Amino acid sequence: GVVTGTVFIIASVASPIIGFLVDFFGCSIYWMQSGLAMILIAHILFCFTFIPPMFQSVLIAFSLCFVGCTLWPMVALTVNREHLGTALGLTQSIQNLGLSTISILVGYISKTYGYTMSEYFFIIIATLALLISYLLHLSDMKNGLLNKSKKRFTKLCNKLK
Repeated sequence: GVVTGTVFIIASVASPIIGFLVDFFGCSIYWMQSGLAMILIAHILFCFTFIPPMFQSVLIAFSLCFVGCTLWPMVALTVNREHLGTALGLTQSIQNLGLSTISILVGYISKTYGYTMSEYFFIIIATLALLISYLLHLSDMKNGLLNKSKKRFTKLCNKLK
């Protein structure tokens, strides 16, 4: 109902604003990690507290904004232009496959083991995503573009021209 709908209303309004901030400041990996941390916190709160779910829904909405506004541009920055359509298509396909598979799996977990176990599952997935994002950050530290500030990114792009 209202709580679930709120996630998408907030995300649709906040996404352009968050996207502007990501463009303005750069440092995409930090933004993505912030979003992943938010979703982890939201699921920990769902699982272990009795805080009204609206608060967690707001966290999830902003998490969707932070991750969405960084994921797609990072694909564009790491793939050659002539393969960008294929890369974005594969990314979309993997995302849709994940969303459908996770929905089925969470339904099974909830029905078989209960709501708390499905929250444990989300906590594990969010933790793994956050850990993988740190590996991405380590990989990008040497010569990468993904976590540069806007100023450094602009300087690097001007050198390449």
